[in-house]
Amino acid sequence: MAEGIAVVAAKTNIDDAETNVGFQWRKLDAPESLKSRESYGKIYEGLMEGLINNMVPQSYYKVRPFYHTNSTLSSEPTYFYGEWITLDPSDFSYFEPTIRTYEADLVTHNSAQLHGYVMRGTEEISEQGFEYWLTNGNSRNEQQVVVIPVSIMNTDIALADNNMTITLSNLLSQSEYHFRAYAKYNDKTFYGEEKIFNTTGSSHVNSITTDSQYKEPLYYIDINGCRHLDPIQGFNIVVYSDGTTAKIINK
Repeated sequence: MAEGIAVVAAKTNIDDAETNVGFQWRKLDAPESLKSRESYGKIYEGLMEGLINNMVPQSYYKVRPFYHTNSTLSSEPTYFYGEWITLDPSDFSYFEPTIRTYEADLVTHNSAQLHGYVMRGTEEISEQGFEYWLTNGNSRNEQQVVVIPVSIMNTDIALADNNMTITLSNLLSQSEYHFRAYAKYNDKTFYGEEKIFNTTGSSHVNSITTDSQYKEPLYYIDINGCRHLDPIQGFNIVVYSDGTTAKIINK
């Protein structure tokens, strides 16, 4: 917690991809008729995280996590809440940024999409994005696994706000890549979790015709549940444009 700023977290069984989650907060002595402030958060492996700012150090606050359903034309969203906990904004100290790296998706023979997020710490973030490199058998301690020079790597960095997404292109086919989210401030670099993806070996998809009606493969799912635009080597579940699926082995 810094002056007027706090990172808050709550355990949850909600999926990482859910976006209708966050935190509500209000002054401890605020009347019930006064609506609570709220902001959205992110989920990473069962932990909901968020950032609260602009709190007055001379006041006590309370905060709680929430999830809400999507609104429709006929009804407002339904909210579900966790328990209130108390915050003292005057009780602050230095803390580092929170950085998360998600699994890659939409992996093809030469591209992949990366996802992550950054929440500031005590200081403002000056730069954030992703690093990625080919696996070449050398250890990270020898600093020889990063095959993208600094001058080129800067063009492969996704600068973003809290949420970050970048599509990498011109990758080598049938290759293993490592990647991680990062953030910088005060000449320090902080990293998220290190992840791995493997590009495929095929640059095209054979069309399939059934009962004289063409159906297009939309994407492929591997044994880990990750989506790919092209089939990967080994077991795949194909999802077609007509809603049907099929299991295939790509050798």
